[in-house]
Amino acid sequence: MNKKRIRKAGLLLLLIGIVYIAGYYSGRKGNGESVLDAAGDRIARPELSENPLEKTEPAEKSEQSESDYEYVILLDRSEATVAITKYLGDQTLVFVPEMLDGKAVSIIGEGAFQGNGSVEQIVLPQGIERIEAQAFACCANLQYVVMGTGLENIGRDAFSYCPNLKELRLPEGMTQLGLLQQEWNVEEFCICAYCPCLEKVFLPQSMEQINPSAFMKCDKLYLIYGSNPCAENYARGNGFVYVDLERIEEEGGVVW
Repeated sequence: MNKKRIRKAGLLLLLIGIVYIAGYYSGRKGNGESVLDAAGDRIARPELSENPLEKTEPAEKSEQSESDYEYVILLDRSEATVAITKYLGDQTLVFVPEMLDGKAVSIIGEGAFQGNGSVEQIVLPQGIERIEAQAFACCANLQYVVMGTGLENIGRDAFSYCPNLKELRLPEGMTQLGLLQQEWNVEEFCICAYCPCLEKVFLPQSMEQINPSAFMKCDKLYLIYGSNPCAENYARGNGFVYVDLERIEEEGGVVW
């Protein structure tokens, strides 16, 4: 009986010793003195600091307003609309308003965003009928443009000389590209020229005619997405890879 008690007492003392030693070394690690690396060598352990994200205050968001735009009211139609003549803001993501002064925006005027160095992405609302010449030309950081349905005409060099433009999606409903301004030589009518980073262009099913010079000197452009003979003929006739969107949809929606 005494032997069993002695054995239990010994085990209890051994357990207390193990707990003490473990707590001691755990405390040393937590205090940043040292830890063991994978090879068993002792290395310095840095002090734990507070999570900087917990103290970061959210950045103030710059709200867009009508004061970001200069515009004129067009009275030559049944209902007055607005043409934007100048963008004055400095946002990187710009949602062009559908209405200004209570009237629908129908035109992005000539040079309205030209030379802007802040904007990276532009979203145009439905109802924009025309993008005039050089409207977005020379925007140094512009990368993506999303256009709403209703667009009928894009003016000369509307997106030219944008060194970081990567992708252009033309909206459903457009039938011609670079062929509507008869006063210019259609052989040299560019929509998006000298954009060295442009790689992809999405053409709508409604597209019927495209000027061969529409994307002149866009050396990285190699993918034309479409779903009609016009897009396919344009791609193959200009040495681009044609991607059939209908076929992609049928095969599970995987886009290159």
